[in-house]
Order: sequence, then structure tokens, then C-alpha cells
Amino acid sequence: MQPLGAARLRGFVLLVGASSAESRLLGSVLVSLLSVELERRHLADEPRRRHRTAVLARLFSAEISASRADALLASVNLPARPLRAVAVRIATDTALAGVRRPEATTPSRAAGEAAEVAADLALAIPGGLARVAGDSVEAVVPDGTDTLALLARFAPGRPAGIGPPVAPQHAALSLRQAVALLPVSKEAGRPVTATEAGSVRLLLSLGSPALLASFADTTLAPLDAADPSGELLETLRVWLETNGSWAETSALLGLHRHTVQNRIAKIGKLTGRRMDRAEDRVDLWLALRAREAAGQ
Repeated sequence: MQPLGAARLRGFVLLVGASSAESRLLGSVLVSLLSVELERRHLADEPRRRHRTAVLARLFSAEISASRADALLASVNLPARPLRAVAVRIATDTALAGVRRPEATTPSRAAGEAAEVAADLALAIPGGLARVAGDSVEAVVPDGTDTLALLARFAPGRPAGIGPPVAPQHAALSLRQAVALLPVSKEAGRPVTATEAGSVRLLLSLGSPALLASFADTTLAPLDAADPSGELLETLRVWLETNGSWAETSALLGLHRHTVQNRIAKIGKLTGRRMDRAEDRVDLWLALRAREAAGQ
């Protein structure tokens, strides 16, 4: 198995039966020729990439009509359908948590890597709309594209935000949200989509197991002490998940309605929370979810 590419890894070739000195020499020549050809094609595609970068810049304009956006997509052979913007941060200090990079990324190296990532994405994304913007790479992908797989292949270990699907004329709005997700992505250690940005699951993923366990124990400790069997916690969980429905909680737990009401009242008394106040309900629900996330 031999790597292909000169400035950047662009693929592999599998040499079968290269056991003799002559075949190994021919294999080396073949690898060199293929690497040169790949680099030639990469450079030959530069005018096309410049054109599509200009198209993307116009698509990201704050004010663009639907007809103009559709025409821009047609010029790169893309149908007028919802798009997602993607932003990838390429800088000296933005490797995702837990990802070890082989060497330090200097500003000049970051600029070169950004250009390579943009070129790779331009080849892989339908329509090829990708560009370098400062220390980031920005792109649009048709809704339905496996964007996470593309990022894992061409921008591994880099913070990435994926905006919501929007009509083509609103691509700038999707991009704004994608860029805003970059700090969240860095903390989460993975690409983050707009649809999950406000979710409790993402919020909990940003905390360490020890921090989550501490928050949960502090909030739920009175219930743990008063009811080691966990009946109160289970009643609380079901009641919160049914949005405080006495009837649904009673049915799901097989308890009389008054039993459920008495347990919830007891929970409020033990924790010092008002069970009819949204803020207190949210705190208790977050504590339950934090305990689940911490594996307790």
C-alpha cells in the first residue's frame, strides 16, 4: 500500500505481487507518476475553484433575491433546493479537545491547510461551493448531504459548525449560525449542527462527568437521603417527562393520582422547590439528565 500525493495525501494505491526488485522499481515509478497526475489535476482545477468561490461570495450576500440565488446555483449545476452552510476553523489553537495534531500549526501553515481543505471540499461537495475566509473554510452543501462524513474525511480534528437548511437566498443566515457554532464545536470536541445547538444533550456534553455528578448530587441529595429506594426520583422523572400530567404519571407508574400528588408535594418540600414554577422544574430535570449523562 503506497500513499499518493506530493504536497498532500490524496489517496492510496495497492500494489499486488510486487516481490521482485524490478516490480518494486516499476511500482515506485507508478506511484510517482500517479502522484504527479493527481497534483496536475488539482492545479488544473484552480480556475474552476476561483469561479465557484465567486459564486459562493455572491450567494452569501446579505441581500439576494430568490431568482438570483437560483440562477447562481444553476451556474454550478445545482438544483434550487434547501442548502446548509458549513464553517470549519483552521487556526493555530483550534484543534478539537482530545485530538492530537502531528505538529504545531503556524499561521502560514494554517493558511496553506485552509486552502487545501477548501480545495478538497470543493471536489467532494456537490456543486463544489467552498472558499477560504480568514482562518476558516466556508461552504454550502445541499440538504441531505452526509456533511459529518465529509468533515470527518477532509477536516478531521477541526471545529466545525453546520447551519440549518434554508432556501438558497437565505444562505447567509445559515452561514451566520454555522460560524456561531465554532466555539461550541471546540468545547464539544466534534462538529455541531444548528438543530442541536440549544439542546440539553449538547449542554450536558460540555460538562465533565465530575461536574455533572456534583450538580446532580447537590440538587437531588435530599431525595436520595429521604428515599434510598428511588421511588421519589422515578416519580419525579415520569412527572416531568409527561409535562406534569397527573393522569399520565399515574397510568405509567400504576399509582393512584393522589399518591403521585403526595409524592410530588414531598419532593417540593424536601428540595425546597416550587413544583409549579418552570425554573424549579427545569433545574430538577437537568439534574436528572446530568445524572444520566454522568453514568450514575
